[in-house]
Amino acid sequence: MHDPRLLETVRSALGDNGLPASCLTLEMTESVMLKDLDRTVERLSALRKLGVKIAVDNFGSGYCSFDYLRRLPIDVLKIDEAFTREIETDTQSAVLVDLMNQLAHAFGLKSVVEGVETAGQLSTARLLSCDQAQGYFLARPVSAGEIMPVLQGGALSEIGRLGPSTVS
Repeated sequence: MHDPRLLETVRSALGDNGLPASCLTLEMTESVMLKDLDRTVERLSALRKLGVKIAVDNFGSGYCSFDYLRRLPIDVLKIDEAFTREIETDTQSAVLVDLMNQLAHAFGLKSVVEGVETAGQLSTARLLSCDQAQGYFLARPVSAGEIMPVLQGGALSEIGRLGPSTVS
């Protein structure tokens, strides 16, 4: 984030790989974004002008400032998995996820609930109207070389039967 050549590096990587900027989402933690807020706003704004989406990773687990939600040009809040673990069994965890999701939507952002490992967690996230879910229940991480066979083979097709929510 603080490399003065960040924009040039991203632009070059997109061009070298033929990837449209709209297909790239850069994820950064709150702490990285807040180190030099003015410079961060400048660089994130330039990335968004390219069409790149920006996500705040592990939201709620670190220093949480509502002011930066107002100031930073971001697109997505990724709700930390610490809240997901007990989302279906602990009312307070569910309330916090619900509040973070509502906060994201109030700011015009998408919400992603991280760390989904059970059908119950996914179901609860859907009941709370989270936009996306991410976690081992949906798919294990794979290398870049392994992703195309997974996508082409329909390995993720079972997810669609769980409902209309988008998964990532």
